[in-house]
Order: sequence, then structure tokens, then C-alpha cells
Amino acid sequence: MILILGQEYDENTTNIDLTGKELCTIPNDIFKLINLKTLFLDNNKIKTIPKEISKLISLKRFTVSHNKLSCIPEELFQLNNLIEIQMDFNEIEWIPHTISKLTKLQTIFLSHNKLKYIPKELCMINSLKCIDLQCNEIKDLPLEMYKLDKLEYISLGSNPLTISSLSNNSYNDTLLVNLHTRTLWKCHIIICKWKIHHWVMKYVIPKYFEQIDKISIEI
Repeated sequence: MILILGQEYDENTTNIDLTGKELCTIPNDIFKLINLKTLFLDNNKIKTIPKEISKLISLKRFTVSHNKLSCIPEELFQLNNLIEIQMDFNEIEWIPHTISKLTKLQTIFLSHNKLKYIPKELCMINSLKCIDLQCNEIKDLPLEMYKLDKLEYISLGSNPLTISSLSNNSYNDTLLVNLHTRTLWKCHIIICKWKIHHWVMKYVIPKYFEQIDKISIEI
């Protein structure tokens, strides 16, 4: 048996929830549970994820929202069974390019961080269905984003987005894009903004999402 915060776990444990435990670090004994599939560490005070995270080879869902993380260790991307990562409400400044190793990843939440750009390697994960990057410091979208043909939802609200390659104008208002895939290559895109520039409709939308089926504008 393995003792973690006064609770006993056997080696076959698949789920641990340590939400709101005032943790400053991840207990080392967790990394002995190689059959762990779900790990909840939300609402703590964790500043770093140790390299030993790579030992959790069976992990599918990892949530560490509402903590004090400033970076994502590349060792996390060795866990090729991951399908969901939630790291919103932290202080993360960048996404390592090696994230493309997570070939099964379907959901990633990184809202309310300090991200300044989206690496094109994120767009190489063809399994992605849900991306939440709202409330960061992102100014540009990678052209490769249109390749995510399984994408069903992407949130980019409250980012200082500009499309410098398409226009000298910039738009700093809220941009929220929801993609609901009905059939392959056909999406329903909803854009919520305080101001809509004509060039956004003419250039930006076609540039990033081809063969749009329907567009709704809510002002």
C-alpha cells in the first residue's frame, strides 16, 4: 500500500482526487502509481510539476487548474496516453513545442494564463477536439490551425488578437469562436465581438477555416 496525505492506495489505483488540499508540491509517492489514469490537482498552490510525472505512463486525464504554475515540463509530453489536460488559471507563459508528441490529446484547457503565442506544433495534434485559450496575451493565430479537422470547440476570447499579415488594423476586443462540426470540413462558427471589421469577415475567417458552412455574428 502507498500512503498519500493519510490515504492508502494500492498499486492498481486508477483515480486520485487531491483538489483543494493546499498542496505546494505534488506528493512524490503519487509517481509510484503507474496504473493511474486520472489525476485531479485543482485548487492548490502547486508551482512546479516534477520530471517524475513521466512515470505515470497510463495517465489519460491530468487537471491542475487554479494553481501557480509558470511552465509546463516537457516530461509531461512523454505521456502519450493523455487525452485531456486542464491547466487553466495558472501563470504559464509558453507551451513547449514538444506538445506535438501527445498524439491522442483531445482536450486542452489553458485559459487565464500568460501565453503570448500558440506554437504551430499544437496544431499538429490531429486528435484535438476542444481548445480553450481565452484570457491570455495571444496576438496571432498560427496558419496551421485550419488543419485541425476534428476540432469542435475553440475559445480565444479576451486575447489582444491582431492579424498583421492580413491588415494594418488590429482588433483588441473579445473574440470567441465556437466550432461545432456537423460533417467533415463543415463548421458552424460563432464570433462574439464588440466590433467587427469587414476585413475579418473577408480575409481572416476564410484564412483559418476553409469551407465554412455557416457563420453567425453576435454583436
